[in-house]
This record gives sequence, C-alpha cells and structure tokens, in this order.
Amino acid sequence: MRRLALFIVIICGLSLCHQTALADETSVILINHTGAAMTALRFSPSLADDWSDNLLEQALENDDEVEIPFAADAETELWDMKTTDQNGVDTEWPGLAPAETRQVVLSFEDGEPVLSYQ
Repeated sequence: MRRLALFIVIICGLSLCHQTALADETSVILINHTGAAMTALRFSPSLADDWSDNLLEQALENDDEVEIPFAADAETELWDMKTTDQNGVDTEWPGLAPAETRQVVLSFEDGEPVLSYQ
C-alpha cells in the first residue's frame, strides 16, 4: 500500500512539474496577409538590434500561418519582428507582446506594416 501511495505522489509531482513547464512557455500564431511570401522571420527584444536566426523552415505563403513558441522571459515583454519577403525586402514589425495575444495578422495599410491582434 505504501508503494502505491508513493507512486501516486511521484506521478502527481511529475504532472505538476509538467504543467509548470507548460505555463512558462507560450506561442503565437502569425498569419501572413502581406500579399507576398515570407522567406525569413526573425525576432529581437523590442528596440534592440540583435536579431535571431531565421525561424522559418520554409516560405510562409500569403494567407498561410505559422505557430511561433516563446519561452517566458520576465525581462522581455515586447518583441520586434523582421520579415524578408520573396523579393528580398525586409520589413520591421514593432511591439509584439506574446503574453497578451494568441494570433497576430501581419498586413500592410497604405504601405505601412500593421500588426492586428485576434
């Protein structure tokens, strides 16, 4: 009986650890409504100039979406994105807050990049 109780305690503890690990990570679905395929997607803490490596494994076509995981980081609440389209044009998208949204639509209005939250 003691073995069964110990087994239950261990399983509950592992389950709690797994749930805590999941709480430390979030993801955002990016939807491309720019009118062009994206060949590169990079992130940087907001207002920093140090960009990540390209996170896309393949081109993100117009009207397609991709899920981007973010590890919880108490020091970084806002992120900037940089995309490169199929013509090699870079665009910066400032101010993404992954903890506050689940889906983000990337588009242009009057030639300016726009992030729309859903």
